[in-house]
Amino acid sequence: MTWSSAPASSTDGADAFDADFASGDRLHNDEQIRRIVQARQWGPDRQHCRTLTLPGYKGKVKYAQFLHDDSELKIKPVNSSSENLVLEMPEKKPEYDIPVIELVLQ
Repeated sequence: MTWSSAPASSTDGADAFDADFASGDRLHNDEQIRRIVQARQWGPDRQHCRTLTLPGYKGKVKYAQFLHDDSELKIKPVNSSSENLVLEMPEKKPEYDIPVIELVLQ
């Protein structure tokens, strides 16, 4: 199953994942408020993922969810000196080849 069967409301206005904050706290293509991330980190047994770390995204995302079912992914608190965003992932991989996460930016 592919994520493209996700509700259209999740993909309308979304742009490709771009982790390059070249101008400090602003993304290139600033008119977009959503980014998508392919979640490829589960092991072959589909149960080895507890968190997903997105370098440089701390404080830049207000909400994260899977596209296939709109389920929210919790943002974990991290060390105050870290610039990374850490998402809590479900223990078992969703039944999609490559689960896709939508990030709603601040």
